[in-house]
Amino acid sequence: DRTYLFDLSPTLGLERAKQRLKQQEGAITVAESRFESLGLDFHERVYSGYHEIMARNPERYVKIDATLSIEAIQMLLQEDILCLLST
Repeated sequence: DRTYLFDLSPTLGLERAKQRLKQQEGAITVAESRFESLGLDFHERVYSGYHEIMARNPERYVKIDATLSIEAIQMLLQEDILCLLST
């Protein structure tokens, strides 16, 4: 099994989410935006929790820098999946 952790700081993640909500104003429901309203402290705890899980299972997790371009992320994923399939 393989799990990919798209690593993005909680601050930047919230900024991106708020931009997305602003761009899609009226198309997003309250339920869809509830995580963004939980605050930075909540998101930092979630971020830390995922990194703790990853540290306990390093053979399963691959951390992907989510600040990279979509094309770069796609390439990293393809390379890793091809390696998995060839073993």
